[in-house]
Amino acid sequence: TRKASSPEPTMAQAHQHHKSLNQFIIFSSTTSALNMKFHPGCQDLQQHIDHYWIVDQVDKVFTAAQPLYAYPGITPELILVLEGHYRCRYQGRWENVYESRLYSFLEQDIILDLSPLSSFIIVQFKSRALSSILPFLNCRAEQVMANPICSVEDAWGDQIIRICDQLKVSASSERVAILDEWLSRNQHSQHGSFLLEMVSEMGEDYTPAQILDRTGYSRSTLERHFKKDAGLTPKRYQSLQRYKAAVQEIYLTRNTDWQHYVHTYGYFDQSHFIKEVKRYTSFTPSQLIHTPGLLSFRPR
Repeated sequence: TRKASSPEPTMAQAHQHHKSLNQFIIFSSTTSALNMKFHPGCQDLQQHIDHYWIVDQVDKVFTAAQPLYAYPGITPELILVLEGHYRCRYQGRWENVYESRLYSFLEQDIILDLSPLSSFIIVQFKSRALSSILPFLNCRAEQVMANPICSVEDAWGDQIIRICDQLKVSASSERVAILDEWLSRNQHSQHGSFLLEMVSEMGEDYTPAQILDRTGYSRSTLERHFKKDAGLTPKRYQSLQRYKAAVQEIYLTRNTDWQHYVHTYGYFDQSHFIKEVKRYTSFTPSQLIHTPGLLSFRPR
């Protein structure tokens, strides 16, 4: 089972936690009061969690029902439904989703329609595949890969339902404190994978030979450790890491100089870059830049 047994924080604990961590909460300069991004206030959490994306009055952010594309990648996300529901298409099937879910790994692209929601929070973990989410789950990588999209109750038990009830009636800054407190209580490991941390420092154009040279591992040992920590082979991880960084830059900069991505992210040539983007998104880069994506709505 994945369930953890840590008790949920009380409101008094959350307020005290927020008071001590307030100096670490970072607001994006481009956010409005209805669409905000916060970083965790605890340094231990910052190793594994990139940000909390908090949206109230969804109709003010997503003005009409529209499919928003998300893609396979190495960034686990926790979608907490505070009010309403959303529509999701994965592996060719649409469904209405009323529960909060953990999306730990996606093999295929996923389409979301968030417009039926009233408010939600997305906890985005670091882009290090399963190594960023495993410290908060009582299970191994292969168990997560077997069930990559799951209810939060399956992952953390009834405690997360009570946490969501607190989040529904709290202000945004209080929500950050509640999330920090709850995640800290469920963090059973302080450190991530040294292999994934080393690879992140090497950039997207590293080679397996460089990793072997630095670690002294054999190829079979390296692959075993990668699968244990990330759920992926080194080659698959690098492919997703590189593609994810390139797609993020496409959405944020709208730069159509494809040679820039070839040189920046270590693709062999433009054909290789285009094929890899299409492999994961079903779109060429030229099509992708005109395709509405969830990333377009996130505060920078």
